[in-house]
Amino acid sequence: MLEKLLQPEVQQYISEHERADVNQLLLQGKSISGIPAKELVIQIYGRTKAKHKLPTWYSTENIVFPAKLSMEQCSSELTATYKSSLISGEQMVDLTGGAGVDTYFFSKNFEQVTYIEQNVDLFNISLHNFDALGTKNIIGKCELAENFLNENKVAFDLIYLDPARRDTDQQKVFRFEDCTPDVSTLLPELLKSGKHVMIKTAPFLDITSALSQLQKVNAVHVVAVNNECKEVLYLLSDETPEHHQIKIHTVNLFENKSSQDFGFDLNSEAQVQMDYILPDKYIYEPNAAILKSGGINSVGKQYKLAKLHPNSQLFTNDSLMSEFPGRTFECIEVLKYDKKVIKKAITAGKANITARNFPYSVAQIRKQTGLKDGGVDYLFATTNLHNEKIILRTKKLDHPVG
Repeated sequence: MLEKLLQPEVQQYISEHERADVNQLLLQGKSISGIPAKELVIQIYGRTKAKHKLPTWYSTENIVFPAKLSMEQCSSELTATYKSSLISGEQMVDLTGGAGVDTYFFSKNFEQVTYIEQNVDLFNISLHNFDALGTKNIIGKCELAENFLNENKVAFDLIYLDPARRDTDQQKVFRFEDCTPDVSTLLPELLKSGKHVMIKTAPFLDITSALSQLQKVNAVHVVAVNNECKEVLYLLSDETPEHHQIKIHTVNLFENKSSQDFGFDLNSEAQVQMDYILPDKYIYEPNAAILKSGGINSVGKQYKLAKLHPNSQLFTNDSLMSEFPGRTFECIEVLKYDKKVIKKAITAGKANITARNFPYSVAQIRKQTGLKDGGVDYLFATTNLHNEKIILRTKKLDHPVG
């Protein structure tokens, strides 16, 4: 199939139809040069997805895209570039190679990379793409990660795993023991074979819970893209001291501007003492990576901000902190949570709403107030230090780091 997909007329058809309705193409059932419509649609979908997620793949000739699920689950170039920058060395192995995106970017920082993938079709596609991308230092092995580890004699500088988060019924799972491979059982062998081990998990897995299952964790990286949390990375090493103070790194990546970076010590977060005040001139909301990390108090303390409530994720002060890693707003007024009061203040009848430390969801607030989505007003439904339900009517401020 690979050779047939690379035929010039097939590649041209895929390129020309990247904006087409794939459902319509499937209904038409048209084949090109012996390639059925179903296979063509896989390529068209992959190319469309890659335009923003994998621009290097999109701009490279003769790239073959894997099945839809693989394209959806693979790392983006932004996240792959970030994780590949964390460790460099002579040899590393990607035990869960998949579409090969992480493998490719790791190959830029290691002299030799081993790509492991058990799915034959995906394995062949990735090897072809490595060649199309001009990569010469990747060795491929089509086998189970567990089998490779059992037979391995190489001491790797880095072992990387992104366990599959689907069960046999293709339902999403998150716990280590439910993923494939099961990291919890492989951990001793991983730490023995790799100087460093990097494990990627979905954001849904609780960090505290993950740390309770893993051993020798040196650091945790929480990665967001455009303020959407994408993945959490756990860095392990057999050389990590027993009572090591785990550092949590958070990063919010953007395509066209500088990233937002913030780090804190996990054990210190619970010891941070915060001040609580009523809403002041500016309102600050930490980015998605910080919210996921749990370092709420640490970021507030570093930027000398006060919280609105002990359970709040919002900060306030009277002097603009333009470098705050998150969204910044100017507080126009504080409204009582009352339908009449809110409708009188928001004359346009629409606003952008966020609920933080509030008993109602955004959908419930819209239903209760009649406000539509959009407009220039940004409303924060929250609770103040007197446990009063309030609405902060704010104006979003732009600053260099988003």
